[in-house]
Amino acid sequence: MALVVENKWCSNLIINFSKPFCYPNTRFGEISGLETKTNLIDRHFLLMNIVDKAYKNRSDPDSAELLRKVAEMHVSEFPQIKPALKKEMDGILPRVTTFQKYATFLTENKEYEKALQICEQAISEGLHDGTKSGFEGRIERIKKKMAA
Repeated sequence: MALVVENKWCSNLIINFSKPFCYPNTRFGEISGLETKTNLIDRHFLLMNIVDKAYKNRSDPDSAELLRKVAEMHVSEFPQIKPALKKEMDGILPRVTTFQKYATFLTENKEYEKALQICEQAISEGLHDGTKSGFEGRIERIKKKMAA
């Protein structure tokens, strides 16, 4: 099985799921490009596209594991990616879906503290999630779930 990522920055990037992927007992394979040095823009879109694809199948344990691993990677690398991304986008940060999807995933798994940290990091990075209430509203909804 392979996942093909196509966009302006990563055309026809193939993610091969036929080889072991860094941890045992998973159907996901080696993701070509994940460990390869590349420019920060390509890296950003590679990680975000993998998170997007894994998020759609997050009910599958292997997809959930991939989502967690790559989202953590993207979130931790984002401070280094941000300046290049901002420059590439003429000074405006685009919506970075990794933060909102990972926060949702964590909330669904009752990992509320970690979800709050992800939202707070998104705010500190100057990101918006495309919703009316933004990450601030997301934080309030997570806190309500914590209290319930």
